[in-house]
Amino acid sequence: MKYVYGIIDDWCGVTVEMIDWFFIIAAIWAAGLALIAMAITIATKVPIRSEDITDAEEGDSDL
Repeated sequence: MKYVYGIIDDWCGVTVEMIDWFFIIAAIWAAGLALIAMAITIATKVPIRSEDITDAEEGDSDL
């Protein structure tokens, strides 16, 4: 990995610490986006109607 960091350092002039912080911040940001997406999914989930459950329990099917 040091070799890759050296190539990036030669191209952009960034240091290894800057690259490490970039990955840390990117991981935290991605985790936050995942939490927001889960919250939106849970909040907008359509509840299952009770008559659908009773039909399935009685064994009625449209097939």
